[in-house]
Amino acid sequence: MVSQGDAASGRMLRTASVTREVFVAKAPYAATIGENSVPVDLGADRITHDFSGNVPFFNQEIGRSDILTVNVWNPQTGSQHNVVGHSLTDVGVPGYVFKQNGYTAIGVRKRDGLVDGTQYTRVNAFQIPTRRHFEWQLKFRLAGSSLSQQWKRTRPGEAPATLWSLQSAGLAPALVMGVDTDPSNGNRLSLNFDSRIDPAQGAKRVLEAGGLDPAAEQDVRIEAFLDERTAEQGGQGFLRISVNGRVVHEQQGPTVQAGAYNPYGWSVGMNTLASKGDRFAYFKTARLMAVESSGGGSGGGVGDGGLVPPSGDAYVAHAPYLATVGNHQVPVDLGASKITHDFSGSVPFFNPEIGRSDIITINVWNPQTQSAQNVMGHSLSNEGVKDRVFKDGDFTAIGVVAGDGIVEEKLRTQVNAFQFSTRKHYEWQLQFRLGGRRLGQPWHMAPAGESPATIWQLKTIGFGPALGMVVDTDPNNPNKVQLHFDARIDPSQGGKRLTQIGNLDPNAEQDVRIETYLDERTAAQGGRGFLKITVNGQVLFDQPMPTVQAGATNPYNWSMGMYLYANTRPLSYDRFIYFRTARLVDLGGDGDSGGGDGGVMPPPPPLNGSAYVAYAPYQATIGNTQLPVDLGASKITHDFGGSVPFFNPEIGRSDIITINVWNPQTQSAQNVMGHSLSNEGVKDRVFKDGDFTAIGVVAGDGIVEEKLRTQVNAFQFSTRKHYEWQMQFRLGGRRLGQPWHMAPAGESPATIWQLKTIGFGPALGMVVDTDPNNPNRVQLHFDARIDPSQGGKRLTQIGNLDPNVEQDVRIETYLDERTAAQGGRGFLKITVNGQVLFDQPMPTVQAGATNPYNWSMGMYLYANTRPLSYDRFIYFRNARMVALD
Repeated sequence: MVSQGDAASGRMLRTASVTREVFVAKAPYAATIGENSVPVDLGADRITHDFSGNVPFFNQEIGRSDILTVNVWNPQTGSQHNVVGHSLTDVGVPGYVFKQNGYTAIGVRKRDGLVDGTQYTRVNAFQIPTRRHFEWQLKFRLAGSSLSQQWKRTRPGEAPATLWSLQSAGLAPALVMGVDTDPSNGNRLSLNFDSRIDPAQGAKRVLEAGGLDPAAEQDVRIEAFLDERTAEQGGQGFLRISVNGRVVHEQQGPTVQAGAYNPYGWSVGMNTLASKGDRFAYFKTARLMAVESSGGGSGGGVGDGGLVPPSGDAYVAHAPYLATVGNHQVPVDLGASKITHDFSGSVPFFNPEIGRSDIITINVWNPQTQSAQNVMGHSLSNEGVKDRVFKDGDFTAIGVVAGDGIVEEKLRTQVNAFQFSTRKHYEWQLQFRLGGRRLGQPWHMAPAGESPATIWQLKTIGFGPALGMVVDTDPNNPNKVQLHFDARIDPSQGGKRLTQIGNLDPNAEQDVRIETYLDERTAAQGGRGFLKITVNGQVLFDQPMPTVQAGATNPYNWSMGMYLYANTRPLSYDRFIYFRTARLVDLGGDGDSGGGDGGVMPPPPPLNGSAYVAYAPYQATIGNTQLPVDLGASKITHDFGGSVPFFNPEIGRSDIITINVWNPQTQSAQNVMGHSLSNEGVKDRVFKDGDFTAIGVVAGDGIVEEKLRTQVNAFQFSTRKHYEWQMQFRLGGRRLGQPWHMAPAGESPATIWQLKTIGFGPALGMVVDTDPNNPNRVQLHFDARIDPSQGGKRLTQIGNLDPNVEQDVRIETYLDERTAAQGGRGFLKITVNGQVLFDQPMPTVQAGATNPYNWSMGMYLYANTRPLSYDRFIYFRNARMVALD
């Protein structure tokens, strides 16, 4: 029997209506191309299409590599070499194709020669069939010849790089993914997707996804039904591209060339000019998934209703849980060790693992007491609520019975979820049908407007629903129903209809996906909000927008069921909804996820790059001029982390320029010069404690330059450059592990990092203080003073932080005094514990400055002009400035 390819058992990823499995071709193998099948010699009993970082090059089960060939430069022969997969070992191709830290590295080197005008290293897969539904899953980072080296950026268009392609022999690639410098922002990258389906017309740019951090890991999904036919010819071709968890492009039509006579193969690699330095792609994931329909869904052979795979697990909140709302975090009592946001038909009401229901409450009418009842989730059994909330086969039934009375001013039966965080990327997956009091009974067709029902909503205390989905009779067809989707983001403007779809069979199952990044901020404020609504595989709405209310102070929760908002009197008929699937999925991949799971922030990004080193003789740029800076050594390194000694034996002095500190022996302020600093630091005020650099003000210390302070100062350095400060620190007392003293908010706030030049207040600063909304937590706020005439300006803040837990702060910026209209490239991005708080283009230093800038860290207690009765210390595990240019 000739195989068309199978999917690997044990590696399956499920969504609501399809399965995705790594594609496996089994011998004897024939690849479909159009109406024909072409035999393909696999050289083994099977080949698996997975070249991810955790997959060895050599597959011991088949006695060879799953790779077909590697095209690579051979520095010994000075020519391009074709390495065949059956000769490949786990070493790969030294220097060009290798494994590193869980990644498959593929790259070119600056010294390589040119082949057809370019340099390329390409890992080629075996040929695959068309007329099939596939998805390529690609997670990768860009860097130099090691992960610690930065990607060498060039001018836009100067040296774009191809990373992935799909091609048939004799034709140009049908589909291509490449990367280039973002033409709108020279500090960012753009992923570019091209197609060449009609060879006579040349390549066509399908999409440019820009604004990407060159040091960050990217997550790309390319889903396609490979078909050369048009829709008129019976073709099923479509293309869906997702970048970092969001669908950015969808189109119908042919996805391969009609004239192809050889099966298609795909490749990953690096095809670019490396004149600026070595260029490598590091693939954590690089695999081809076969997508198959698994029934009960909406997409069939043309997709899966817009679900972005493979993020298919319901969101789980773990105790102790902090829910982000805006820039704050609010504790939420889960009443259990964890709560799972899945109320689907297959999920029992009572969760034996936690000893209660995952539901928080149910609002329902109680016919025994003839009154409204708020059923608490901790008292809910698997019976649910008799006749109103129950399981019926594979469905969760929720409904209002004829004759039921008013529940909170309207007719309703609503199942409510626990509160959860905003500033995150989610998707609600809802598969349901309408009906009567039992599954299979028809939905009562009332006149349009008589009994519309909100069947899903997102809401916080004090506001109307931010988002909602409503079902009603279709006003254009009294035998069909309509779904409409509403938003109420600006409470002053009332509700707004976003989109609708009608002519739906009231007794057929519907599939709805509501994908969103929950964010109250506008795009101009750095918001990332968007909303995408898909019904039965059809995208109805996909727009950037704020998706929750800006004035909210309480976390949001979601509800599902029957909220008959037009009805204040009992009905003569039943209203029920039956959910096969009803769950909230955390799509993650955005690194901007707020308080999240039990107050545990997402893991911070790795410390990329190396600390900035200034070499003598050093000229510091300031505006359009350069000024000499006396380093007092051959070089100075901007790294004051805990593992870095104060005294640098390589240069015979400290890399610190000065320390402003109180001297208890002389009872006066002291300016400790870096050239006199030993590894002892400054007794009791600047020292090493384990893996940390400790800097602090001791109780009773006097005034240093008008305020209480202990500040470690770096040497001056250039503006008009791209930097990142990487700081990991914790607060405390006089010794590591002693708690931070919780003073009232405003009593002793501390600037712990700042950027400053002579004659001006700090251009940028980071301050810690007690959170005014929670006296047991601290708040970090970030300020700018770019226009001295306007004073300081609060840029962003984050509160509810544990004062005794380590924090991770990244301040990335291009230092530029010019506005964008003047050709300035300034921008500022602030990330705390993996959450991006601020990311905007702006001037980042003062235009009138004539002296170079320096940065400082420590304890500058700007509100205090008298000694304190308590200590104030900060412990830096990492504190360094990295040049990203």
